Amino acid sequence: MDDVTNRVSIVLVEESEQTELVRKLILDWAQQGVISGTVAWVTQGLRDGECSLISASGQVTMGLTDYLGRQDGLSLLRVVTLQIVGDREKHAGVPPHASQTMSKLETYKAAAQRIAEINLIVPSTDIRVNTGWLLPLPATNLVAVPEDCSTDRVFASPVTPGAELGAHAAFVLAAVCGLWTGVETNPFDLRPGNGPGSLPQGNPNCTDGVRLIRCYGRVMICRDVVDESLMLVISQRLDPGFPPSNLRAVLAPDERIAVQTVTDSFVSTEQFRYAPFKSSAAPKRVQVGFIQALKSLVNYLWQKLHAAPHRAASLTVSALQEKLGEVTQRVVYGKDSIMQVVVGQRPEEYESESDPLGQEKWASRLASQWVNSTQVQPTPVVWTELRKTALGMLDGCDLPERMAPRDQARFVVSSPNWVGPDPLGEPLDPEIQKFAGVSINACDPMAVAAIEKVLSQSLEDVRERLRERAAKHAGTGEAGMTPEREQADEADNSEMSRLYKMQESLMEWTSKRRLSLLWRVGEVLGTQVATAHESFANALQSGKNVINDLESASRKKIDDEDKRLNKSWKRWSLFSILAILAAIAGFFFVAIVTLPILIAFVAGIVLLWLAKCTVSYLLYERRIFALQHQLEVGLHRQLNDLSSVEHAAREFGRLQGMYTQYLDWAEVLSFISHHPEGPKAIEPTDRGELPRVVRPKAVEIGIGRISEDHSMQLVARVAQQRFGRSWLNDLYSQYEETAMTRWRLRMNASGSADPNSDTSVHGARHFLLTEVHSGRLADDWLERLTDSVRVSVGEDKPAELFQRVDLLAQGGEILNSDPMVTALFFDNIIPLADEDFEAAQNPRRFKPSYWTDVARLEREVTPLPDTFVWVPSGIEGKALAVIAPERVKELEMETLDGSLRISALRIDVSAEVSSQDLSLFEPSEDLAPSRRQATFGGQIG
Repeated sequence: MDDVTNRVSIVLVEESEQTELVRKLILDWAQQGVISGTVAWVTQGLRDGECSLISASGQVTMGLTDYLGRQDGLSLLRVVTLQIVGDREKHAGVPPHASQTMSKLETYKAAAQRIAEINLIVPSTDIRVNTGWLLPLPATNLVAVPEDCSTDRVFASPVTPGAELGAHAAFVLAAVCGLWTGVETNPFDLRPGNGPGSLPQGNPNCTDGVRLIRCYGRVMICRDVVDESLMLVISQRLDPGFPPSNLRAVLAPDERIAVQTVTDSFVSTEQFRYAPFKSSAAPKRVQVGFIQALKSLVNYLWQKLHAAPHRAASLTVSALQEKLGEVTQRVVYGKDSIMQVVVGQRPEEYESESDPLGQEKWASRLASQWVNSTQVQPTPVVWTELRKTALGMLDGCDLPERMAPRDQARFVVSSPNWVGPDPLGEPLDPEIQKFAGVSINACDPMAVAAIEKVLSQSLEDVRERLRERAAKHAGTGEAGMTPEREQADEADNSEMSRLYKMQESLMEWTSKRRLSLLWRVGEVLGTQVATAHESFANALQSGKNVINDLESASRKKIDDEDKRLNKSWKRWSLFSILAILAAIAGFFFVAIVTLPILIAFVAGIVLLWLAKCTVSYLLYERRIFALQHQLEVGLHRQLNDLSSVEHAAREFGRLQGMYTQYLDWAEVLSFISHHPEGPKAIEPTDRGELPRVVRPKAVEIGIGRISEDHSMQLVARVAQQRFGRSWLNDLYSQYEETAMTRWRLRMNASGSADPNSDTSVHGARHFLLTEVHSGRLADDWLERLTDSVRVSVGEDKPAELFQRVDLLAQGGEILNSDPMVTALFFDNIIPLADEDFEAAQNPRRFKPSYWTDVARLEREVTPLPDTFVWVPSGIEGKALAVIAPERVKELEMETLDGSLRISALRIDVSAEVSSQDLSLFEPSEDLAPSRRQATFGGQIG
């Protein structure tokens, strides 16, 4: 047999989606070291004598005949005509250029070389081979059995048209061409009979005159494992009390897409779904599959880290790959490794395979496992390590060994007055200021624009000089460049390089200054939020103390009055009893007294006693009423003196909304600073201009006026009044540019469709609306909302407010408008189960309460500050959580007047949101994990 590294196969195919998938798989396996040799990929015949050569070093285009002429030691040349049949009616048969290619090869091949012509037909299940697809002798017609192994001994899983058929064809092609590394024996399964694992007799897919083949292989279906790992990653970032059964329900649309993409890409063909069964390199095959799983998780984790830039600040791509590489080495070759739990041997036994005894021991073990049908199931050790890796990188839980986080700390927002390090750095380069003739110390947009204009004009002047010099030289008709022109061009190019460096330095300085200014704004806002919250808590506690003192004093007075009345009652009762006894005694001793006089005397005493009881009761009731009136007057007077509680509550709620909106801005601008490419990731814009920057004066004025106005306005209106509408529009434009840039980076990294296509633009728009909460509102939008939902202290009950907002959100006009940002002030949340959601549809069974957006909470590693949560508008009634009724009662007591105080309202309405994205309680079937088990299939040939 010829050397495996000297094998050359020529594959003749028609250009199609399936054949392109086969080519990608062959290239991927060659680079992974799973297959060896060289594959010449010919699609349209030997056009100009060139083809694509695929090998371990990659893919190159060169002349096929020249390459074959240099292969002196090549004795056998395999020419495989590959036909992938997914639809019998549309399949055209043998590629038209096959006969022409064979004629050229017969002409140009070396004399010592033999050509083995193979016609390989790979049909899907239930497709019968047509005789028109066959080649005459001496060609060999092979038909691959369209079945995958569902267990280690039964091939019963059908091969359907699509990506699965392309992967099946690539696997068969590698076996037919003899490319599998370490497979020196027959790679085909030729077991006869009708038992499990045998070739079927009289297969309906084939006609007479062809040979059925089936290759050894194993289907690596790990959807359950990957899906579970990703769900565990997401579950750690949710409320600990959230039921695990609802993990799929709480995924935001972008995260559901990420989970589906990673899962599907891992089990699809492009992520090494098929792996060969090799007699001497099985651990290598397992290692490759496991590395592919790690790569998929790395891609997912890196997307999540970039979605939250503050967690990616201390972690780079190379660092993440290095850490995961360490884990891969340990779980593949360490104690309780994948080599031991899957293959069934210890590492020291594998090391002894270099000698013949070790190889014989290895072969006997595999044979015994095959005969005894031993199912070697993977243990959870490997996936435990993988899960710890994923969760540790994302959430800071226990990491595997030798994977300590950087600086033993993670970059998370845990304090309201700390969002990130102050990146002030050095001032703008004096050389730039001197060149532009503009002095700038702060990030003034007018000065920055002036400098940018000077630099752009200087660059244009240099380019114009170069163009004029080139035109002048062309007009003279000189053959070469003169020394004077060469010297002038060199000087202009040097000047252009210097100007470009100035532009980059200006962009970087502007980005840092903008983030520094935002950091200072956040520090001031955070301090005011903390102060307002403390004042509110103190005022509320003071009010509770006053009420408790008044209640104690009134209760003491009432108790004293009760004691006095009880003593008087006892004295009068004793006197009445003694008078009655005296009257009875007198009746016996004074016999001469007539009976009417005695009766009158007893009746007088009884009437006197009843009159005293009536007067005592009236006096007692009057005193009680007087005490109650006194208590109410005192309580009302004290409550009027507690106006600071209302003021503190309004101020805290408004500042909390301002600070929350600021955090949204900080996430976007932090991405600019923490992106691996720095400011170059978004600067300059597509129009060649610098992104708009924050105006320092407007921000300073806004901070100074925050505590002057205590009206209960929407946060968006407050921000608009404080900072100016133009500033909000500039920020929104900058957010949109940033989100579009991030979307393009994601599309380019994933190799998806053209980022500028209609579909991608729609996806970028959805990406913008779901990740970036803007404060820009249309005037008519804001006026309508302000008039329809008046949010003020003591006005509108919570249930009525929700119903009105929900009704407003379903009007249709709002769904096509820009998103708006407001806020709602209250305390805690509990999850809403499916049965509660169904009950919420019936007003008689469920009282509407406050719906909260768990998707927003899920994006935060740390809980939201204090008593702030997010509320969607109730689009299509898809809500995720509600405020507990008992919690609302506690809040009603805390607000003193029996109603919940609402400081502001957040309505998060995203345009162009499909109903599928909002079906949060109906997990997609595409995300349902497959139940197929990962098992072995094959036998040593």
